[in-house]
Amino acid sequence: MKKKVELIPCCDRNGKECGRPIPKDWAHKKGVIHPTAHVLIFNTQGKLIVQLRKETKQTHPLHWDISSAGHIDWGESPLDAALRETREELGLELQKSMLSSVGGWYSASFYARNKTIDREFNWVFICNELIDDRQLRHQPEEILRLDACPMEIMTTHKTWNHYPIVPQHDQYWLAVREKLSLLRLQPFG
Repeated sequence: MKKKVELIPCCDRNGKECGRPIPKDWAHKKGVIHPTAHVLIFNTQGKLIVQLRKETKQTHPLHWDISSAGHIDWGESPLDAALRETREELGLELQKSMLSSVGGWYSASFYARNKTIDREFNWVFICNELIDDRQLRHQPEEILRLDACPMEIMTTHKTWNHYPIVPQHDQYWLAVREKLSLLRLQPFG
């Protein structure tokens, strides 16, 4: 069976979409900047829900990552992509009012193993309600398993529970902490 071509928008380093839709694989092969949506979700114990990416992932295989993240589809808003990715990856139906925007950041990585040039503009959101993580059902095609850890583990460690952590910029985590403070959603895990 032929694989469906996933079309995504391209954008500049500030997240402004430009041009026509492009295949996701082509964006990774040629290093075209494209937008993604990240969602940070905390459980009822105040710990960040994290996912262990499957070994088959093109970027950061077998790494701990934030709760949910994925490419924005052509014609989709960052907020709608955040809701879709959370539903697909975690089986969690969130409402738009449950997500607060943190902002966006440019990131770039090269993976020699598969010659992937990943240049992204990451739109970041925080779920403004604590979630009972027992209701989550991970997407087995993309995620090996879910867990929860204190957010500081993701910000200060390179590995956790025997696997590396997907790195994020210091500005990313600083903005997340500021937004958590504004929301009065203080993780305590």
